Amino acid sequence: MSLPQIEEVRRRIENCKDKQIQMYLKALYLFAARGIEVAGKLTASDFVTNPEHQVYGPKGCDAWLDYTEPPDPSTLQVIRTLLKIQSQETSIDEAIAQLEKKVPVGVFKIKIAKQHLEPGETAPYRLIALPLVDEYEPWAKEMFGYFEAAGTDYVFADLSRQDVWHYITHTQRVFEDLHYRIKKYTYLRGLLLEDPEENKGFKVLSHNRKLKGHGIRHVRVDELLKRWNFDGVDIAAYVGWSMGKKDGPDMMSNYAEIREMWQRYIKKLCKPNNFKSGGVS
Repeated sequence: MSLPQIEEVRRRIENCKDKQIQMYLKALYLFAARGIEVAGKLTASDFVTNPEHQVYGPKGCDAWLDYTEPPDPSTLQVIRTLLKIQSQETSIDEAIAQLEKKVPVGVFKIKIAKQHLEPGETAPYRLIALPLVDEYEPWAKEMFGYFEAAGTDYVFADLSRQDVWHYITHTQRVFEDLHYRIKKYTYLRGLLLEDPEENKGFKVLSHNRKLKGHGIRHVRVDELLKRWNFDGVDIAAYVGWSMGKKDGPDMMSNYAEIREMWQRYIKKLCKPNNFKSGGVS
């Protein structure tokens, strides 16, 4: 298996003893985010690669409440509802009202890093929507409240990526013995050689890497695809990736705000989650 179990990663995050870092890790997970997209402080390396010194992390005001139509009822829900009506536990009107009840949704505005910004250019963003129903996502209401408490300040104002890395590596080894698979890639960073052939970089073969902050992103994307049946457009909207030719027409993302289309996938997230806060059901 190339990725750790989803429930195990969630359990490890919940067991993080430092509450602020626990919430940071939950944010990385829920938003499928890079560390810099959550952190409220920059590291020394961020100042080198980020000439505008932009803080990408969200502020409390970057979250708001919305609603979505309820998911289509399952066959089991319909049967249970009919039985309640038959036994007079509920009326037809009450049953219909319950089935039509809209689902509260927390919408989070998350900036996207690694966009090779021009001087003076601000980072683009994506909108992440999560149902504020414990049965669907047990961490969503807590995260929404954490944003509300931050107000106009950065949600993780006291944390940089390096702070979190040091804590989960040395203070409390949150992800001890968990690994994920890195696929083969070409390493180009820092190569400014005169020989064009050498400038092509060098191959790094597929290998296992210890699970840290960025590995959480891999696990979350796996969950979205495997558990919630996201397709290519859903993933592009949620994670903020560019659209490829296989995902749709080449120019689609130039004309449509794909990264703001949370209404497209939100109903997929409105179904029971195997993970319950504090453990697995």
